[in-house]
Amino acid sequence: MAGHGIKTQLNPTSATTEQFTDGTIGTVKGFFIYHSNITTINTDEDGFGQSTGHCDLSSSSLKCFQSENNVAQGNSYTDNDASTLARTITDASVSVVEEAVYDQLVSNGVQIDWTTGTSTQYASSVAMFAEGIEEYWSDYVAFDATITCGFQADLVIVTSGGTLGESTYADGRHSLCYYDRASDTMRQWLIFCDDQTATGIPDSACISENVNELHGAINLVGNPYNDFAIDTFTGTGFDIDLVANSNISGHVTAIKFAAGYDFEIGFFTAPTSTGETEVISGLGFTPQLLMLSGTSATSLNTPTDDARWFEGGTNGSNQFAMGAVHWQTTSTANTRVAGWHHDDACIYLTDDDGDVVECEATISGVTGGAFGADSVTLDFTTAATAFQIMYLVIGKASSDSGLLLTQSSSGGF
Repeated sequence: MAGHGIKTQLNPTSATTEQFTDGTIGTVKGFFIYHSNITTINTDEDGFGQSTGHCDLSSSSLKCFQSENNVAQGNSYTDNDASTLARTITDASVSVVEEAVYDQLVSNGVQIDWTTGTSTQYASSVAMFAEGIEEYWSDYVAFDATITCGFQADLVIVTSGGTLGESTYADGRHSLCYYDRASDTMRQWLIFCDDQTATGIPDSACISENVNELHGAINLVGNPYNDFAIDTFTGTGFDIDLVANSNISGHVTAIKFAAGYDFEIGFFTAPTSTGETEVISGLGFTPQLLMLSGTSATSLNTPTDDARWFEGGTNGSNQFAMGAVHWQTTSTANTRVAGWHHDDACIYLTDDDGDVVECEATISGVTGGAFGADSVTLDFTTAATAFQIMYLVIGKASSDSGLLLTQSSSGGF
């Protein structure tokens, strides 16, 4: 197997190193690590914390979202840090339970170092970028800013906790954005979870957007604020410019693809009948990696209460889906956070109290596998709600074309 790697496993029970490897993907150029406090893979659990770390192998960074249910109103936190790759924090005290940094490359994978360990085994998934990556850069950035990555990026990935300043905490905010330079196309979603005290006020909101302006955070009713533009690309970088409201911080990954490799970003609407398939077709290249994410939003650009979300992916062989639901109905109790970390699905969303799976998909078992010549097929083993699902597909030109890929409708170089 070549291309890109996906690996999910439980972490060690002490402060030690851990390797994530997958097949014969070759030399990893950069990776994302998705870390949670889920202790049993493929089993939903109450209480949830997650972190999504970016790493370009020369530095590591963290965007950590934390939401717990063991206090009266279920506090939510976000944390940005420039030097930590993965982190689990406690609820009320916001203290570190376990923490990791990048250590070194290994054959067909990477090794990370758990500098702070715990006797509890938590789950992590790693998405490793390898084949067709000419340049890869990640860092923690305070917006607005001029990014100097040393090359002209094709794809920019931004995550933010909605805070300004390193190792600062705020009410839970969680955002993910993909940006395609060639087509000036942006796809993103945002979550807000608050420690509410007033009965009848929703505790969480989300929005999935098909817009060309980066929103670093949203408020409780789902209205975006902290607006930024990704622009002014040069041969050595680009700008993230403040458009409205105040500055925040986040983590940025920039990727330049080698000749003959391409990508596409977009949304699709999940089917509502179990057993249906979703085909992302007409890519113009052979897919090697599919990254997926979504919220409880059923319409683009329209805020939704009772936020749920997931991040997932597949390389056609392995898959993962990590996410949570944040729910609260009264001012005194009834706070519940349910979370999950799966390696048997790449899409997974529950109802608004975490009891019933409403959307689950796996890599397809149809003839030819999940990845076709220029398409990806997903099997929906559970489907009840038409959620908006965001995707990033990365791949290479057909070997018999002899041509470089040209710009597609929503991806290219």
